[in-house]
Amino acid sequence: MKFGFQGDWGSNCESATNEIVKNINKEVELMPLISSKNVVSALKNGEIDFGVMAIENNIGGIVKETQNALNEDIELVKKFQIEIHHCLFVKDKQIDKTDIKFVASHEQALFQTKTNLNRIFKDIRLVKIADTALGAKYLSNGKFAKNYAVVCNRQAGIINNLHLLLENIEDGQSITTFGLYKKYGTDFVIQ
Repeated sequence: MKFGFQGDWGSNCESATNEIVKNINKEVELMPLISSKNVVSALKNGEIDFGVMAIENNIGGIVKETQNALNEDIELVKKFQIEIHHCLFVKDKQIDKTDIKFVASHEQALFQTKTNLNRIFKDIRLVKIADTALGAKYLSNGKFAKNYAVVCNRQAGIINNLHLLLENIEDGQSITTFGLYKKYGTDFVIQ
């Protein structure tokens, strides 16, 4: 059984997908598909059986990326919620807060941490990218300069060998509703 998820390895959506599949008594394959558009396309093309995408966050609101990707070919199987914690990571421990000029992340994560980021940094530039965990990968592999920091969950920073600068920087308790989707008319069932 193949599950595709919005995001990269270490993303919040991967965590949400792991919550769903932990009780499935079948062999499961996970596929990071980065965007909601890619998840919907993979469902329509039969490349995956189920897709997991963020729907809404209590701080950031509706996830427009998912809303824009959905169409009549895709059916919501179930909704579920997980608490989200955002961290701020830098390339290495020699980097100080004063060195940071840019913070990159998915637009939802930036919105969920905007008040704290503006309080912590003066004149910071927020850079929207496709996924929080992808930002961690970009910082790790040098696609982002050393004056960048990324907002992502702890797992994404750890698997990309980044240095944790700040933890729990969300602007209050952050709960995200995720959706489990399948192609309309398929007989795939999840217990």
